Amino acid sequence: LVYLIDAAEDTINETYTTLRSELEDYNPELANRPSLIVLNKKDIWEDESMFSTPPVDLGYPYVGISALTDSNLTPLKFKIWDLLQECEEE
Repeated sequence: LVYLIDAAEDTINETYTTLRSELEDYNPELANRPSLIVLNKKDIWEDESMFSTPPVDLGYPYVGISALTDSNLTPLKFKIWDLLQECEEE
């Protein structure tokens, strides 16, 4: 599963918690699958250090990207590939 979260908001943790809760309510089995958190809109942050150190401990790997500037999309593709490989092993 890939959680795409708007990093322009100050509610990254709350957004993730809401998404996770809704997914668990919908299908608990899905909530137990390997996951990746994608923080979009990296381009608007003056201090991009939040993308090298998680802003909050969400409990899953994450990557910061900018869809607008194509920043970090290649690492995102590799992380998604790794996630797919992990799913195949299960």
